[in-house]
Amino acid sequence: MPDQTRDQLLTQLENMRRRVAELETALKNLASSCQEALNPPPQRREKGKIVDFRWFSERAAQLKAYESHDLSDLSMEDVERLLRELQVSQVEVKMQNEELRRVHEQLIESRDKYSSLYDAAPVGYFTLNKEGFVLEANLTAAILLGTTKAGLVHKPFSSFVSKDSYNAYYWHLERVFRTRSKQSCEIPLVRVDGSTFYARFESVASQNPDITPTYCQTVISDTTDLKKAQQDLLESEELHRITLSSISDTVFISDDSGGFTYICPNVHVIFGYTQEEVQEFKNVAHVLGPNLFDPARLDRCEEIPNIERTVKDKAGREHVLLINVKRVSIKGGTTLFSCRDITERKHAELALQQSLEKTQNEGKVI
Repeated sequence: MPDQTRDQLLTQLENMRRRVAELETALKNLASSCQEALNPPPQRREKGKIVDFRWFSERAAQLKAYESHDLSDLSMEDVERLLRELQVSQVEVKMQNEELRRVHEQLIESRDKYSSLYDAAPVGYFTLNKEGFVLEANLTAAILLGTTKAGLVHKPFSSFVSKDSYNAYYWHLERVFRTRSKQSCEIPLVRVDGSTFYARFESVASQNPDITPTYCQTVISDTTDLKKAQQDLLESEELHRITLSSISDTVFISDDSGGFTYICPNVHVIFGYTQEEVQEFKNVAHVLGPNLFDPARLDRCEEIPNIERTVKDKAGREHVLLINVKRVSIKGGTTLFSCRDITERKHAELALQQSLEKTQNEGKVI
């Protein structure tokens, strides 16, 4: 073969080698970019197959080895063989480069989508290390604390914890990493502007069983409104308890079978029994007597007023009660009994009637 032909082959081979080297660099950079997009798994499942980006890096290293050849020392056959190998490799690299770019674009699109969902979540997401420093946080977390995402990362989360709750916070963090199970607590947090709010923590350590966890995922939600509602409910219940304790009427609530679901604190005023003693009777019929009302009538009317019933208290004294029965739905109770003691009124009515009868009899004698 003439020297001119050999020189042309060597030139073509040199150009091909430079082109492969450029493709190798691009391939390695793209593989690295895909690896970062996956962060950290090196594989991605794509329509039933696994794209392993480590292959691209390994292939790129193999292509790099072509640069080690000293072309001047090669025989004509070796030059032709190497040229064919480089041509095949160039086609392979182009094909793999196109596939890698497509996967890379899909990864970026998927990452952006889940990043948007992460930031738009209704609760705050934090990643904390064992020392309590914020490694990552979503936008909701930043808004909860009145700052930016950049203002959270690499800061100790304890800087947002109320001083009175330091022990509760660190105890929560210690339990998370020690037990490797989901832990929760409620502590007050302090925003950047100094305002406070109650927050519920739900945390779980990284779940790799082969290594000691170094970080945990924490979900934080604002429970201020819930706390206020609970406090309002407690105050309302206390108000009703005081009100019921202050009135003379005694109130019972029972289920459909007559079992007590509520006993008024002032039950002793009429019946002489404590709440605990009445509870031991288990059924309202033991206190007010059987067959007090017609259940079918109560279902129709929803209320039966002014039922008179004579009962005995703990000491055996008789009391005449005026009982109102009403359908309700309160904490499992379906029937409310309101009992008013009218014994003195009955005695007064009886004395008045006896006085009238005596006067009438005396008039007849005259």
